[in-house]
Amino acid sequence: MRYLLLLCGWLVLITPLMAAPQVVIIYYDENYPPYSYQDHGQPAGLYNDILQAAFRRLPDYRLQLRPVAWARGLAMLQQGSALALIPPYRWPQERPYIDAYVGPLGEEDVALYCRQGLPLPGSPRWPLDFRGLQIGVNQGFLMSRSLNQPFQDGAVLRVEFRDAMEGLAALKVGAVDCYANDRLSVEWAWRQAKRDSSRLARIPAELRPILVLDRQQAFIGFSKVNAQQYPWRSALIRQLSQVLRQMSSQGEIRQLQERVLQAKG
Repeated sequence: MRYLLLLCGWLVLITPLMAAPQVVIIYYDENYPPYSYQDHGQPAGLYNDILQAAFRRLPDYRLQLRPVAWARGLAMLQQGSALALIPPYRWPQERPYIDAYVGPLGEEDVALYCRQGLPLPGSPRWPLDFRGLQIGVNQGFLMSRSLNQPFQDGAVLRVEFRDAMEGLAALKVGAVDCYANDRLSVEWAWRQAKRDSSRLARIPAELRPILVLDRQQAFIGFSKVNAQQYPWRSALIRQLSQVLRQMSSQGEIRQLQERVLQAKG
């Protein structure tokens, strides 16, 4: 009887430990509104909203979202000091340290914005009509093959910025000829600055894309480095992929997207 009581007591002690959900830390780009950013110290943006909604359907896991500068987040994936990061595009050859792309979380239009007065033909051809120009992009961003190849060939010059606001400010003063980024992110930054008198003078008075270079899908990227530290990794990837498919088919992701688009205005 005494042994039975001891066994029952031991089970009472370990049951909460056995039932505790697995903590999953996913890093997010801290400065990529409206997709992922910080708002008063809290994770915000469409992709963070999607992740939080998805993990509410995964009771065996508890999500922790942590902000990181984009280039730093990629370095952490490469070093194996982070499990996952949002929101990379799918670049398996350029980023071989990412072996699983879960999603997509959404689609993004890679657009090109140019400074006022730049002499371009009425229907400019990329990259032929932009040879020798300085093109701004965000640090660590691989936006589009049609954009990356001219950088590698030296046909256009790459200038890096921390975020869309810096890119717009550079356009305003002519520090770069054009700036390439996701269309919604650029327009979000421009609209936010238009409402802020302290930043209004730093941005172009008008903004419209010269070209849409590509359409890309954004994912949750999982590092393959030190994957053995996470014995539950494969199960998480499988279950999270299934939940995101369900959310997409049920229209939940579309509803979240529409809410962000309404807030943009």
